[in-house]
Amino acid sequence: MIARGIKTAQVQPATVKVKDLTGPGSSAQRFGVGGTDLGIAVSLADGRTGFVFGDTFDECRAGGPGWRSPVMLRSNDTSLSNLNAGITFHDAVGGDYARQLWDYQHDEPPWKGSGYSTVLPADAITIDGRLYLFAMVNRGLHNVLWTEINYSDDCGDTWHDAGPEARRLGSHAGGRQQLITWEHDPVSRTVYIVATAFNRRENAFLYKVRTDDLLDRSAWRPWTSGWFNSEPKPLLPAGTTIGEMCLRRVEKRWLFSYFECNSGTIRVKVLDHPTDDFDTAPTTTVLRNTAWPATKAPRCSPPDGCTAGTLSQLYGGYIVPGSTLRNLHLVVSHWNTGDGSDWPYRAIQYRHDATRGL
Repeated sequence: MIARGIKTAQVQPATVKVKDLTGPGSSAQRFGVGGTDLGIAVSLADGRTGFVFGDTFDECRAGGPGWRSPVMLRSNDTSLSNLNAGITFHDAVGGDYARQLWDYQHDEPPWKGSGYSTVLPADAITIDGRLYLFAMVNRGLHNVLWTEINYSDDCGDTWHDAGPEARRLGSHAGGRQQLITWEHDPVSRTVYIVATAFNRRENAFLYKVRTDDLLDRSAWRPWTSGWFNSEPKPLLPAGTTIGEMCLRRVEKRWLFSYFECNSGTIRVKVLDHPTDDFDTAPTTTVLRNTAWPATKAPRCSPPDGCTAGTLSQLYGGYIVPGSTLRNLHLVVSHWNTGDGSDWPYRAIQYRHDATRGL
């Protein structure tokens, strides 16, 4: 029984949908971004936030004209109050029409052009004013020919290939260094990297490298309960399979958000250091996969403010700079591949309370 006149604290939902970042009526449309996914968020040297998207098309669906990847939209919304109100994109690499970050041909069978279909971003990081982007060169989705690192010294407007030392075949490290996320520790001048295969059938593995050696892939050292030159130790329990990941420092903690493929969930782990035990680290669930509604197309995005904690065909989960543990903003992808419409195919902003696991 609650005494009269005493106000009780209102418990906020763990996860709330803030807004659709791409798709009909979004600020992305003015830059020619109709259908797209991912939305890797990175702090830029000029104080803005860059959002790097994967396969992008003019129309609000996957496929059709204007195939580009990767592309970058940029936002001035870096304060927590602006994030809570919803991110707006203010400009794009390429101007009024978001262009592909570097030029190449999207090929298809019988592979007589570039020999690959698309270049997909894995993660981006800014160190000492330079923006680095780790990318996967694919011949068809999940068939990684090689991975590479490109860099930009003007917040993404122009890009340079980091060269052969930063490039590895898709088979490198048993294929478990295709999809990565990384974060910089400025005190120790170390970059920590969590890696997996781009096939949603592998666990996650930890590496580290001195900041000055980031572009030398041979200098990436694996974690096996110590930094030894041997096979890396899986970070998560046996049977866990990982998709898109994001490692970021938030309020002096290390946060690891990831799409757990085997359970169809996006989760967040809160660590004091990347070498902590991932299995026992405080963990919260951001969203769970749910079946599409039985209604026929067009299938829609959940309404703004939705607190159901579920989303159909979800993946991604990239942490947005400016977040806090209690107001952790993430970019989540949402792609309908079941009815032939390839829509929705978009990025959505969610807010999550990661303190619930502490």
